[in-house]
Amino acid sequence: MSRDFSARTFRLRYVSPQTMAFWLDPNNNAEPEIIARSRELQGLPSPKTTEAKEMSSVLPQGVKAVFPLVKQAEIVVVGFPEGLDKMAPLIEILDKNSRQIEIEVILVRTEAQNLKSFGLEFKNEEKTPQMGIVRGNFHAVLAALIASNRAKVERAPRVTAISNLATPIQFDLKKESSDLPSSSVVTFEKIGSIDLVVTPTINGDDSLTLMISAGEPKEIVVANVKDGETLALREIGVKLAPTDPKTPRLRACLHGFL
Repeated sequence: MSRDFSARTFRLRYVSPQTMAFWLDPNNNAEPEIIARSRELQGLPSPKTTEAKEMSSVLPQGVKAVFPLVKQAEIVVVGFPEGLDKMAPLIEILDKNSRQIEIEVILVRTEAQNLKSFGLEFKNEEKTPQMGIVRGNFHAVLAALIASNRAKVERAPRVTAISNLATPIQFDLKKESSDLPSSSVVTFEKIGSIDLVVTPTINGDDSLTLMISAGEPKEIVVANVKDGETLALREIGVKLAPTDPKTPRLRACLHGFL
């Protein structure tokens, strides 16, 4: 004797309906953009390449499908009553507030000898980018170097990242154009760009592990940073604009601080 499916709605507190529906039922729901972008940045394969049986294993027996109700902040679950009864504890486990981190990248142009003011000493001159940890008042030291014309902040973008998700940080480098008369309006031309991919992980002791894909060509660095510390990357590779014939790395002048 055939049985009819039932439908039941579940309200969500933290996770978006699209994300929850994809987590529970990837066969019937598109991959959310933020998850797809993070997966692509980490070089992970598409979930659509996984066998459907493996992808659907998270659903309890008796559940047919899950669909998002975006405006209502709910999901609709279709299945038999015994399967629907098992959904509430599963959703409660997944519907957690994702911890977020604000990441500020300060790109500083300065001479190598000035790095000692931050307490930084890099020994391996061949390896790039080189990594160090600044302990103490980083912003006060930077302000003093700027005031004495020994450092210049090129860019300082900020992004909000989610723990364990890869976050792209891309910004252009520009220089003042010298082709125009001094009386003309000042213009800037692009000389290159820096592309970072930062994957932060908040640890149990509230320290932060940063996995960073940096430079051109891409190089991976991993560091553990505690509260009050600043991660420093020396000699970040720069992707130069097509018109610039120079090597794509500006040595001993560009330093990134996260």
